[in-house]
Amino acid sequence: MIFAGSCTLLGSFFLPETYAPVLLARKAKRLRRANPEKNMDLYAESERVSWAPMAVLERTIFRPFKMLLVEPILLLATIYLSVAYGVIYASTCSFPLQPVIRVSDDPGLDAQCSRQFP
Repeated sequence: MIFAGSCTLLGSFFLPETYAPVLLARKAKRLRRANPEKNMDLYAESERVSWAPMAVLERTIFRPFKMLLVEPILLLATIYLSVAYGVIYASTCSFPLQPVIRVSDDPGLDAQCSRQFP
């Protein structure tokens, strides 16, 4: 764990950036700084994204639901996976992981071991 943390710190300082939107934004900023009059309208696509609350809400909430309603294969895959996960959840919750510990012959004195999830 210490080795992984030290590699992450060293990598974040010494490895070059390779993510294309970041590189394009840096290049556009550098070109605008070098010649402001000629490159006044030069912007990277990531710099043109609106961060207004309604625009962020549209991208994060409305667009996935619109996609779910427009694409039938996505709707069918979503229904199938939700049913499959529901069956798996119901089957794992309905059966205990550990059996009942017999304390005595009286059924009221049996101790049910419950699931211990973190």
